[in-house]
Amino acid sequence: MTRGFFYLMVILVVFSTLLEIAFFDPHHVYFPWYLPGFDALIGFIGCTAIIFFAKGLGKRFLQRQETYYEEEEENILKKVMVGNHD
Repeated sequence: MTRGFFYLMVILVVFSTLLEIAFFDPHHVYFPWYLPGFDALIGFIGCTAIIFFAKGLGKRFLQRQETYYEEEEENILKKVMVGNHD
């Protein structure tokens, strides 16, 4: 165990202890996941987020223009017509 790693762990322990002291609330808190249907709502929101994220990735990285292959074919035909066989 290196000295730098040890100091990092000490700093993290002190910081987490200070956060616990600063934000510790001894009163009872009502959490929303005790409501009926909360799990279904969170699941629906999560699935919707995944769908939109996947659609965005698909449009960004997978989708091509409608004329993508037509332009390539036209370039090949022009090379054949001219006789330029690079």
